[in-house]
Amino acid sequence: MKNKQLNIGIAILVGAITLSACGKEKNLSQQDTQISQADSQIIDDNLEAGSTEDVLHTFTEQPLDLETYSLDYVFETDSQSYFLWNRVAKSEYGYYYIGSDKLMFLDKKIKKAVPVCNRADCTHENSNCNAYLGNYELSGGISDNQLIYYDNAIYLVGYDSDGYTNMYKIKADGSSKEKYMQLYKADLHYSGTSNNYSFSWNAPDYCIHRGYLYYTNSDESQSKIYRMKLGSTKSEIIFEAPKPRTSLYRMLPFGDYFFFQMYFEDSDDLKGGLFAYNTKTGEIQLVKDKLVATYIVVGNTIYYQWKNKELRSFDLVTLEDKCILDNINEDKTIFADKQYLYTFNMRTYTLTVYGHDGSFVYEIHDENVDCWFGDNEYILGELYYQKSENYYDVTIALLDIDDFAEQKAKWEYFYGE
Repeated sequence: MKNKQLNIGIAILVGAITLSACGKEKNLSQQDTQISQADSQIIDDNLEAGSTEDVLHTFTEQPLDLETYSLDYVFETDSQSYFLWNRVAKSEYGYYYIGSDKLMFLDKKIKKAVPVCNRADCTHENSNCNAYLGNYELSGGISDNQLIYYDNAIYLVGYDSDGYTNMYKIKADGSSKEKYMQLYKADLHYSGTSNNYSFSWNAPDYCIHRGYLYYTNSDESQSKIYRMKLGSTKSEIIFEAPKPRTSLYRMLPFGDYFFFQMYFEDSDDLKGGLFAYNTKTGEIQLVKDKLVATYIVVGNTIYYQWKNKELRSFDLVTLEDKCILDNINEDKTIFADKQYLYTFNMRTYTLTVYGHDGSFVYEIHDENVDCWFGDNEYILGELYYQKSENYYDVTIALLDIDDFAEQKAKWEYFYGE
């Protein structure tokens, strides 16, 4: 996959790094699941040093109240936090993704990928197709790095000709597109000449969970997390970073809790951790100090990457923290679901599957596929392929999780129309 990208706007993917050794500390993060690259680094080496003595003094590690509140997932209302890079979105019947500037859909039942267009007479070969996303009349540019399926519609962010960042809403069958919510004035960067120029744009990190849009503004020097009720014009700040040049990232809602990470650097010392916002009470608490790298919540357990050396688990009920794998390096990202733990080597494109106790289960290598990770049914990946002599396209690939135990899992490619 050699680092190719579709560019319909530039999105920021955040990553981070960690510390300590097996049997001692802990740390993790999800969107960074690509952190494994230690690297999609949200960490800014130029962060200002200064007194941070009091920055976190109001936060101490606290266990979540899981007797009163739940981490249970509800498909109809909850964010799909199990996809590490949200370039794919799951519906009741299959998966949406973006390829060739078009919104595509893979039907799970018939295993066929088609453009999201409801016009029987459409050839899907030009910008008149309903599935076409490139610079359509509602937007100056759409970010292809994140899309969301929620309540029978697809949501993406983009900027308009006036320079505003908006949320766009597309019906599940592609029959209509609309500028749904205005978020903030974007900081567009121009390049080129007056006759031949282009824009670059920092897309926000965002998700939809239980009727609300949560997002960040990547252009702000003092990071904040905003929340807006879907369809509303008013936003509220649910958390503001305590100092400039602090990163807020990897926003992953699970049930009644909205998790996010904060990181800043002070005199070569790592500051930050994993926080949780209670969507019922509005309370914010520190779940795990110094947990700033890839993480995923499965049941009442957080699996996370630590110091690019370990895959660890942290039990949110017993507070037990332990090392499961100690063969992690900066080339690998981690993931977990109800059945297995996974590492994906981003240099060799090798997916390794383990039991929750760290026992080896299966390994598969395919240099054409990058993992998006999965949903307890399939592991999903991104495949770039040569569609014509001078043109590469992107499509989706699947691994059936049930095939791991039988040692027969193989990537299936689905080339769209």
